[in-house]
Amino acid sequence: MAVTIEGTYDEIAIQGETFDMLAYRIYTEERMSKYLRYYNPQYSDVIKFQGGEQIKVPIVTAVESVESLAPWRR
Repeated sequence: MAVTIEGTYDEIAIQGETFDMLAYRIYTEERMSKYLRYYNPQYSDVIKFQGGEQIKVPIVTAVESVESLAPWRR
């Protein structure tokens, strides 16, 4: 199963939050931070947000799971 994105919405970053923390807050999984980074290249150099940044959040409806990966990709 591949990743399916069905649009985006805006979220406001909290002061001191990282991409990993933001992904956990939104998706409950840190590994989803790669999608947040991809949709927000203007913040690629940010380690911790100042707070108030408008983050574009992709709506992910299907994610490739470890079980569905080929053995050499696990």
